[in-house]
Amino acid sequence: MNTTKKFAVAISQAGGITKKQLRRMKARRWKYPLGVERTYTTAISRYLRKQWEEYARLAVAMMVPRSDAIDLEDSVTHGPAIGAIVSIAKSMNAFNKKEMDAFREIAVGDAFVQDEAWVEETLQRWSQEQVSLITKASQDMRDAVARRVRNGVKKGLLGSDIAKLVLKEMPGISFRRARVIARDQASKLNAELTHGRMNDAGLETYVWETAMDERVRGLPGGRYPNALPSHWIMQGKICRWDDPTLWKNAQGEWEKRPSNAPYNHPGLEILCRCVALPNWDELNDIPSAGPEMQAQAEMERVQEAIEKAASAAGYINPSNPAHATFVKETKRAQRKLQNLLAKVGTK
Repeated sequence: MNTTKKFAVAISQAGGITKKQLRRMKARRWKYPLGVERTYTTAISRYLRKQWEEYARLAVAMMVPRSDAIDLEDSVTHGPAIGAIVSIAKSMNAFNKKEMDAFREIAVGDAFVQDEAWVEETLQRWSQEQVSLITKASQDMRDAVARRVRNGVKKGLLGSDIAKLVLKEMPGISFRRARVIARDQASKLNAELTHGRMNDAGLETYVWETAMDERVRGLPGGRYPNALPSHWIMQGKICRWDDPTLWKNAQGEWEKRPSNAPYNHPGLEILCRCVALPNWDELNDIPSAGPEMQAQAEMERVQEAIEKAASAAGYINPSNPAHATFVKETKRAQRKLQNLLAKVGTK
């Protein structure tokens, strides 16, 4: 545990982690943003369908058997497509941050503001990768249409028959491609954000968690019992962020993972549904700060609460019911600060 990180310092100033807090944190699962993934699948599917339908309309009418014979404007960097990518990236980040904030709140009492300068670069890099993947998928869909037109021409089919064939087969093909991209890329972004936030928290290890269903790779009796590498053997293993080739054995010692195990972090391999759970036992390493430092930290938190509530009240019209709520919250925090100052003064 890196005890110099802001999260660790906050826990120390709060008096350290209690057994009750630790139980609550272990009992809470780090959720996967399945809803965001499904939204992304729909967005990609709509884009791909629009692209191949437009190409098919022209290709069938002109009986053009080559995908590069018709020039269409399909840049992913323009219009709704790039907007959907940016929106998904922001939604994924918001979901992941909410999960980490929930744990911070249990440990410290509030989800304090954490500087995350790395997030913007991560989201930008991921968005750029999506542009390449979706552009490639769009071209592949055109190629698939062109093959069907070419085969239809060779067989002497009418244009109407070729069109029926395309409309019968292409929707399923494009949707499955969209689903693969969305699942794989949503998992990868979630894994990166999780890693970054655990690093910010000072956590140096994690617990490998599989999806715990019949589709887990390497699960005996499951759909893919002979899959390599086996993700099932990683279930519940404590691993290190700085070295994805190690795990902790039953004796509590670090050792090399076996050759049939993945040498990567959860969620980074193609279509991997595994996740990294925080190893909250590391919090036991955080020493409790002295009474004076704890009191000082509490006063700083209360002062911050006063500033936030007062600032919010200043931006809201006094006729708005929310204004009264923020004013009340400001007064409550001020009374708490006065009580803390009184306690410090009597010592």
